[in-house]
Amino acid sequence: MIKQFKFLILVTALLCLTYVFVMFLLFDTSFMFYDDFIELKQSKIFNLIIMFVLLVILIMLLYIIKIKYDLFNKFKEKSTNTILLENEELKLYSRVDLITKAFNHEYFETRFEQEFKRAIRENLDISLLIVTTNDFIAYEELYGKKEAQGNLEKIANVLFTECSRPCDIIARIKEDKFYILLPNTRKVRKVALRCKKAVDKLNLDHDNSLSANIVRIKYGYASVLPTKIEEMKDLLKKAENSFNYNKTKRIKGFVK
Repeated sequence: MIKQFKFLILVTALLCLTYVFVMFLLFDTSFMFYDDFIELKQSKIFNLIIMFVLLVILIMLLYIIKIKYDLFNKFKEKSTNTILLENEELKLYSRVDLITKAFNHEYFETRFEQEFKRAIRENLDISLLIVTTNDFIAYEELYGKKEAQGNLEKIANVLFTECSRPCDIIARIKEDKFYILLPNTRKVRKVALRCKKAVDKLNLDHDNSLSANIVRIKYGYASVLPTKIEEMKDLLKKAENSFNYNKTKRIKGFVK
């Protein structure tokens, strides 16, 4: 459209220059063919041609204005879409952990409250699963921060695969700690075991761990059929207690 716009401007400019030149010749008495031009000017055909040229110039000018207006609207629409897209990206970045692509703690708290209220309203079970890796700091010390972050990303992908319902909410709370909110779920232990087996299958080396020579996960969980919003804190506390129990009481900190 821009090329078409430029071409029309060029043609219109040439027509205007031609018209001005012809008009100049008609009124220039020093022009050697002035008498012939006077006779030509008085002919109907010449006047019709002049009128036609003027009409063409007018139409082309109007068309140029229309194209310019369309280009402006297109640019404006594109700019608006770009701004909206950038705003959406900013919103996404503000609630997502850039390493694991899981939600961040702040956004999790917002969704936690929303889903808990929905569970109360619709009389549904809701579960919370807490997941961490074995000796994450020790792993980072041996393999480096970049490698540790790469492993967290792989583990997060496993969690996304095993908790893939649209309502499931996975958030990275800190370091290697993840909260997984599972609305309308009671048998959360099955989900935890699936996640554990899937992470074990990754077979990620961990030579700086006291409990295993591969990266594994520890977990805790709790479920509730809520009747009031105050039970939200109880669910979180029960899940944390379950996690701490599994970490300290089971074999070398792992739930089998």
